[in-house]
Amino acid sequence: MDTSLLVARIAAVAYLSMAVGMSLSPGYYKQELGKMIENSAFKLLGGMMSLILGMLLVTNHNMWERDWTVLVTLLGWLALVKGVFLLAFPNSMGMFKGFLKAENIKKMVTPMCWILGLVFAYFGFVA
Repeated sequence: MDTSLLVARIAAVAYLSMAVGMSLSPGYYKQELGKMIENSAFKLLGGMMSLILGMLLVTNHNMWERDWTVLVTLLGWLALVKGVFLLAFPNSMGMFKGFLKAENIKKMVTPMCWILGLVFAYFGFVA
């Protein structure tokens, strides 16, 4: 299977699962996402996972084509930058507290997960 399709399918399932969860239980996600920002173990683990995933994608899928596969490349670069950022500046996560308020989760984060999940699902499973 092509790397682009595999990553698109994994991203689709992950984003759509998160979108369904945030749509059905927004209070739970508001509470838990707030805890994650404060938890230093989560920052370390999340940074390492993002760094590893980002490096895998950047080294194996660094294709800047004029088609949908550039989304996979962008996902890899964003994961890599996020991982480096979390590991190098772990105390800077506090600036995202305001972004993760309940009204922002409903208005911004949940629709973003739906959109990304549906886009990756289309390219991974349909197109």
